[in-house]
Amino acid sequence: RTRFAIDRLLALGVSSDAKDRWGTSPIEALAKRGPRAAPLVRYLGTKGVTIAPETLAQIGDRASLAKLAPETLTRAPVIEAAVRARHAHVATWLLDRGASPDARATWGSKGTLLHTAAWNGDLAMVELLLGRGADPSAIDEEHRTAPAEWAEVSLGVTNNPECAAVAQRLGITDYDQVWQ
Repeated sequence: RTRFAIDRLLALGVSSDAKDRWGTSPIEALAKRGPRAAPLVRYLGTKGVTIAPETLAQIGDRASLAKLAPETLTRAPVIEAAVRARHAHVATWLLDRGASPDARATWGSKGTLLHTAAWNGDLAMVELLLGRGADPSAIDEEHRTAPAEWAEVSLGVTNNPECAAVAQRLGITDYDQVWQ
């Protein structure tokens, strides 16, 4: 988690492309730490490690995204990374450039952006996506549920109280039936 550690690992021959058992590369793992990891992600870039557009969205680096080809900015994984990381400013910017408010994750349950925002309890992101035309009745591929149910389940699983407001906004008002 420091430049020294990065330099030492690279000097020892550690692969910058190797994936862990969850399929995550070192740069992706760093990016999951959000904006505070941005300097280290950029540092890896100076060492020849490719920084994917999704990684830039995940760390909230709109300036670097702006240098990419326009068609890259409309790819589902890019806006999904911004939504997952709760970067409303990046998500808004990507939507303004043609990204779909109904984009789906390309991994896991393959829910929409609204599913992701609902799971996070991110009411501001939910409002943004709904305002841009996201479908609140979209069903994910694995669980066959709508975003409202994701907020409801997340409330119980993660104990995130913000999910209650999202579930209510998306139409769920009776939580007792879910947890019986």
